Amino acid sequence: MIYLGFYRELGPTGPEDVYRTSVHDAIAPKADYPAGAVAEYLEAGHPILDVTEFTSDVVAGAFGVPGGSSVMTDGDFAWRFDLVDYVKVYSPRLPEEFLERATAGAGAMPRLSRERLIALTHEISADLGFRRG
Repeated sequence: MIYLGFYRELGPTGPEDVYRTSVHDAIAPKADYPAGAVAEYLEAGHPILDVTEFTSDVVAGAFGVPGGSSVMTDGDFAWRFDLVDYVKVYSPRLPEEFLERATAGAGAMPRLSRERLIALTHEISADLGFRRG
């Protein structure tokens, strides 16, 4: 799994291998991609973990996101829901492979089976330091 938008400033004192990049490093210099199309793709992701926490923009306080630390996926990439707003406002650098996927074919979200979504939920939860009950 490749993690996007799990910036150090947003994370708990948790898995450093997931929350390793600074949001400030990701937005300097600003990336050049169609932010609207990428944001639409991110919004269409499959929900993996729903969190009712309200998150605030840690760069300049430009926005707040209900459920911002919720986790979405397309099967290969996983991201925090508040990444949508970081993309809209700051266009942070994202992997080229992800940008190609998000902008190809009108950014259609891949279909995932129920079994695959359950497996991804367990994988992502473990990577983020959550234990199965």
